[in-house]
Amino acid sequence: MQKKIIALAVAGLVSGAAFAQSNVTLYGRLDLGYVYSKSDYKKFQGIENGNGINGGGSRIGVKGEEALGNGLKAIFEAEWGFAADEGSGPVDARWAFVGLAGKFGRVTVGRNNTPDDLYLGATGVMGVNGHEPIRRFRDQANTGTGNAGGILVGDRWNNSIAYNSPNFSGIDFTAIYSFGEKVNTSKGGLDDNDDPVPGYSCTGSGTASVTCYKGADTSDAGKFGLGVRYANGPLYLTAVYEARADDDSAKEWPGDGNEGYGAKGWALGGTYDFKVAKVYANYYRVKQNDHGRGGDEGSDKRTAWSLGVGVPVSGAGTIVAEYAQFKDSFVDDGNKAKGYTVGYKHTLSKRTSLYTYLVRINNDDNVSAGWTKTGITGENQTTFTAGILHVF
Repeated sequence: MQKKIIALAVAGLVSGAAFAQSNVTLYGRLDLGYVYSKSDYKKFQGIENGNGINGGGSRIGVKGEEALGNGLKAIFEAEWGFAADEGSGPVDARWAFVGLAGKFGRVTVGRNNTPDDLYLGATGVMGVNGHEPIRRFRDQANTGTGNAGGILVGDRWNNSIAYNSPNFSGIDFTAIYSFGEKVNTSKGGLDDNDDPVPGYSCTGSGTASVTCYKGADTSDAGKFGLGVRYANGPLYLTAVYEARADDDSAKEWPGDGNEGYGAKGWALGGTYDFKVAKVYANYYRVKQNDHGRGGDEGSDKRTAWSLGVGVPVSGAGTIVAEYAQFKDSFVDDGNKAKGYTVGYKHTLSKRTSLYTYLVRINNDDNVSAGWTKTGITGENQTTFTAGILHVF
């Protein structure tokens, strides 16, 4: 009898908690597959995490809302990624934010999705994901002698405030600002003449106890993004702009020329579904300031573009193909790469899908635009993947 009473009490507590949190949702996905990759000097094979379709990566998350009255809601979401092939994690939050939503749209603070993360994932044949050439070339556009700091790489930004608009007859837009949260940097001591280094102010007396500070601008390392998309019927179009401010607090002294850097980039993407085939297109352009040299002489421009097609072969299966190119304008010679992919996606249910695809990337002498595990500058790369994706 006592056990029955205890069981009923526990059931009552659980049902009460479920009622109180009926608007809280637990969700996630598991994405695992076999990968074989090779270049002329490196080979790899194994089970890898997150090389599938439409936003790869295994993850678990929780989201919810609370009605505040008059159409206003408090909303929250937190999501963590983990390496399902090795059982490691969870890693740091992919995103985590809290905010308010209503007829005006929604405003959130925390670690928010960027415009390219929200809008450009739909414009690649594999979701701009995994080993897809445009994904690799997009990431390559964000690397090099400068530091784009997460510009146009499907990223999330820390310390940010974001706005997402309502939908206006198929059109919506988003804006985000990420605070760099920089404070003064310091260097101990004076220059060779025991004088304050230009650009620094110093405290203390005597060369042994002097500390020099460089005043950081509050805009240092701040990032801004804006995106708009149109989705109506068979047509999907999007445009995205993202920028990272100069980080003058990164300057080293005395006078080594590393006077800060910044970056900006824009991208266009779109799809059109003809029913018998769906076409995809992307264009990315990133410009980085090369350690403050300024002007065209110090800029580091990179571009990437792709064209793709998906052809349904059954109610559940689609054959996909994509061609992409990458160009690094900061390198005089050997500055291009080409990528090809062909693959197949098969939907087993609303929650479970199978995928397989083959990717070939051809690099010029001064480019390494493939998967980092087997990529070598100037070498070509071939990668095969077959996997399963389950969402819940």
